[in-house]
Amino acid sequence: MFGLFGKKEDKIAEAKVMSHIAASRAEALNALAIKLKQKPGHVFWFFRETKNQFINYLQQHGITYHEEAAPLDKTDAVYLHDATKFSSSAPAAEWTFYCIDYFPSHFEFNKLQRHLALVNPKADLHVYAGLDEPLFKIFGGDRILVLMKRMGMKEGELVEHRIIAESVTKSQKKIEEHSSSFLPADSAQEWFSKNFPDNKI
Repeated sequence: MFGLFGKKEDKIAEAKVMSHIAASRAEALNALAIKLKQKPGHVFWFFRETKNQFINYLQQHGITYHEEAAPLDKTDAVYLHDATKFSSSAPAAEWTFYCIDYFPSHFEFNKLQRHLALVNPKADLHVYAGLDEPLFKIFGGDRILVLMKRMGMKEGELVEHRIIAESVTKSQKKIEEHSSSFLPADSAQEWFSKNFPDNKI
């Protein structure tokens, strides 16, 4: 009987995604900057435009930050990392992980989740994003925003729910149904313009 149905494949570990969604990207980035004053950590970005916008908020709040060359074993400051280049297996149980982009391709975004799980198997990845970003707008972000405002969502308030992360994953996978090879870009808007010029998703 043993081995009758073959060996079950082990599930690859990945960091659990926690979504923190605001009405706009500006509100989301500002909220994260405020959060980092209380709980510093490592912030990952996929698009250079988003990173530059976030740096402006860090500077407005007087927060010192370090970029790629910063040692990865530090937990008492803010460190910015290119998510597409991050790969570390050094154990870091005390790290707090944040991300300021939902990359449109689930495959690319999931690579970051897996890398973080190697660093800390119990890691959470806190993603801060706005409903006005291209990925959300394509899949009904405007309708969600209207609904949330009717429910009493206030300016600057964040919606935090795992269901949102699951919905984003479905949207990312739907995008991958149209293509598995994408052109790089410096912003989410440019990414969609380059890879879906006809807006057919």
